[in-house]
Amino acid sequence: MKTFLFYIVFIGLSTSIGGAQTIVDYSTLLDSASYYIRNNKSEKGKQILDFLKKETENNKKDSLNMIVLERFAFYHFLEGNYDESVKYAYDASTIAKSLGYRKMYFDLQNNIGAIFSKLDEYEKAKKTYKEILKESSIKEDTVGYISTLSNLGSSYSTLKQIDSSNVALAKALQLSRISKLVELEAAILKFMAKNNLDLKNYKGTIEIINILEDSLWNNLRENQKDDAIYYKAKANFELGNFSRALNEIEKALALSSVQKQDPAILDALNLKSQIFEKQNNYKLALDVQRQVTKLKDSFDLERRKEKILELERKYETEKKEKANAELKAEAFNKDLTISKKNNLILLLFIITASIIVLMVLWQLYRFKNKNYKLKVLIEQTVKLQKELDIIRDNIAKDFHDDLGNKLARITTLSDYVLKKNKEKNKTDMLDAFQIIKRDANDLYNGTRDFMFSLKSDSDAAESTFFYLADFTQEYVSSFDIELELNHNLEEEKLLPKYWNRQIILIFKEAITNAVKHSHAKKIELSFYCRENVLLVKCVDNGRGFDITKVNKINGISHMKQRARKIGCSISVESETKKGTTVVLEGEILNYNYLRNSL
Repeated sequence: MKTFLFYIVFIGLSTSIGGAQTIVDYSTLLDSASYYIRNNKSEKGKQILDFLKKETENNKKDSLNMIVLERFAFYHFLEGNYDESVKYAYDASTIAKSLGYRKMYFDLQNNIGAIFSKLDEYEKAKKTYKEILKESSIKEDTVGYISTLSNLGSSYSTLKQIDSSNVALAKALQLSRISKLVELEAAILKFMAKNNLDLKNYKGTIEIINILEDSLWNNLRENQKDDAIYYKAKANFELGNFSRALNEIEKALALSSVQKQDPAILDALNLKSQIFEKQNNYKLALDVQRQVTKLKDSFDLERRKEKILELERKYETEKKEKANAELKAEAFNKDLTISKKNNLILLLFIITASIIVLMVLWQLYRFKNKNYKLKVLIEQTVKLQKELDIIRDNIAKDFHDDLGNKLARITTLSDYVLKKNKEKNKTDMLDAFQIIKRDANDLYNGTRDFMFSLKSDSDAAESTFFYLADFTQEYVSSFDIELELNHNLEEEKLLPKYWNRQIILIFKEAITNAVKHSHAKKIELSFYCRENVLLVKCVDNGRGFDITKVNKINGISHMKQRARKIGCSISVESETKKGTTVVLEGEILNYNYLRNSL
């Protein structure tokens, strides 16, 4: 009696794989082919599959080709052509793997393993199942993974490698219980009962079948129930419980009778005959053996009839294919005669049309390329104009806020001195003149800074550094202060517009604070510019200050505002008696291309 039956599930994916066009054009044909194959009209189904195979070869539709090959495998399996079925299933699985349809790939590989088992090539089946388990995981496909483990256990069992079979089945049983897959659990227990029977552990076999009957019986298929009852009957027979064995074998035969030509009936009848013989009821044993012989003859006759029908189908198919080939050859010859006359005209037309199309496309490409360059230039011009407008506004605002205020104060103080000179004492007059002198000096320096920022070469990073260095040297020359100047600049590196003015004002403020308020003995001014990063740093060793208490005073606040105007970051670090460090850092965008384009 067969220890287990293989159930091949060839999965139809026409409604879930491939593009919308594949579904619309071919899904109905695929469904029709499957219907014919399953309902004893396999030749019609094969004709549809042959047509679809040609379509996939012409249109390079890999997903559709995969489904067609899978249906061919199904067709050959039902026809009993197992070698062909394996070939088509393997080709389909190869495409499924390349397209990333992993579940389809593993299902087809399981089918291949089952077909190998059908061919009694259990070593190949075992190898196939082990490869599947290496490539897959239970998280990816729980049912498929446990089923593969179960099939591997069955292959081991058939190869009489019972210990390995029990290991695989025990793992499958554990996973099926964790996943609450009761149908798989029932099937696995049935396999384990068979292993116990092969190991002559008859009590273990009966215990497992009792568990199935008590809690999982409805989760077994009819042919699985037939096998399970047969195992129990066989175990009872070996234990000498002939009455129980006879009772169980009658149940098995009742189930087997539903399946008209199940070879399991012969195994059950042979066991029944042996039971009668053990009970010394030789007449009944002989009657059962006669029944066995009659059934064998019936099965053989049915097989012969099926073989004759199969040969007749193949012969009719061959005749039809030969007739179709002759008709196609005749039609081809007629079409060839007509096509030769038209090919030259068609070729000339195609060449002429191609030349015209290429000329038009070339002109369109040139026109499009010019338009694109013009568009880019216009966008860059507009962008630069907006930036220049912003710079003009900022310059006007700075001029008004800085130089304008100082001029206004000089005018006011001059009027004050002229009008009130008789009423004021000498000290007041000197204070007023001192303020006028300081404002005039600031006005001169501010005008000088302003004029420098407008020069065409003032955007060079090197020019900005030297201007700031000149100011620092001139300013600290009246004090006992050591000055250290450092720079590391790329040649001809340009700063964005308006940066030079803000950088000069920020670090003039920092240097003035270091001299006037910090009373520094050493000032270090550094100016670095590499690739697109600018770093300017002023370090003094003066008395410093508590940054948390003076962070909001005008000097530091103005420095931060100016840094924000040009998109730079600035940090001011100071500690009492340890000096102050001011660092400005910014990313220089590339304006060279735009300047060169204008």
